[in-house]
Amino acid sequence: MQFIGPTSRKTVTIPDNIMYEDGKTYTVNKIGECAFMESNVVTVNMPSTIREIGACAFQDCPRFSKGKVLIIPEGIQTIGMEAFKGCLMTGVEFPSSLKLLDEAAFEGTKIASVKFSKLKNDLTIGDFAFEDCTSLTEVAIPSKTVSLGYAAFSGCSALTTVSIPATLKKIQTFCFEYCKALTTVSLASGVTTIGTGAFRSCVSLKGIIIPNSVKKLEQQAFQNTGLVTITLPGSVTNVPWCAFSGCDNLATVNLPSTLKSIESGAFFECPSLLTIRCDATTPPDCSDEAVFSKESYAGAKLIIPEASRSAYSKAEIWKKFKWWLTSGISLPEASDDALEELTGVEYYTLQGVRVNADNMQDGTIYICRTTAGSKLVRK
Repeated sequence: MQFIGPTSRKTVTIPDNIMYEDGKTYTVNKIGECAFMESNVVTVNMPSTIREIGACAFQDCPRFSKGKVLIIPEGIQTIGMEAFKGCLMTGVEFPSSLKLLDEAAFEGTKIASVKFSKLKNDLTIGDFAFEDCTSLTEVAIPSKTVSLGYAAFSGCSALTTVSIPATLKKIQTFCFEYCKALTTVSLASGVTTIGTGAFRSCVSLKGIIIPNSVKKLEQQAFQNTGLVTITLPGSVTNVPWCAFSGCDNLATVNLPSTLKSIESGAFFECPSLLTIRCDATTPPDCSDEAVFSKESYAGAKLIIPEASRSAYSKAEIWKKFKWWLTSGISLPEASDDALEELTGVEYYTLQGVRVNADNMQDGTIYICRTTAGSKLVRK
């Protein structure tokens, strides 16, 4: 049996049993669809028999739990589509009994915090579940989460920190798109796919460690982010279309020996790109010259395996790079006098950070770049 209304009251206490018109008594186990939708209800006391909050049950209730943390009672397993969409609570605490948080359940709410109890069952978080929760600052996806929906946290513009558990295999399409304050993402080993546009336009995201469990990046996964350095694990064999395009701060790219192909636009319009290290002995196939921008071909340093220089020099796209270095070579010592003779050249760390010659540390390897080419030197 489900409970619906009355919606004119400010405080409602839902009974655990209701006598129906047939004279029989039924247990109330659900708050029905649209039960309090657009009402002025402030407080609803739910009995322990409730297992489901129906779709739109509290949608656009401007006074319901306003300014308070909503505590979902233990026993509730399902929170329906748009159940609390547009409400003004400041936080929410979920019970251990939760199994399904359906589509857009908290979309557009004012929640600043989300707390999950230790779950008893696997959890599915639906599409748009927390979309545009612009006050939400931090979230730890619980360890029993098996599905995180399309655009689940898209537009959470205050979100700074998120952790993803090993039980979640895919970060879904546009999951964290436009989370402009996001600086810290912890990916547990177990995640296998980072979906289309999953972190697109996360402009404050400067770095991320992609675990070896990730086998697939989908297109635009990190487009227009604030990444400075990216290292792809050996489990990745393809960089898809526009995966890192428009990353204005991206300076260093490390590509694994397993890489087979790079699609158009993968690193296009990355104006700060200084160093590209590719450990693949066979040059990865590139779909067209728009894999990188013209500025990258002219100014970025390409570091490749020593034995593969001939292959890269003949490969389409790769042969366009002007500055070449090879990894695994024996380095001569460079004296202070020798370095002083090279005044006017540029020095960089192996991570692509430019340094002044006066600040170079003894025993450290640097990239020495001149108009005639680049070489590695040891101070």
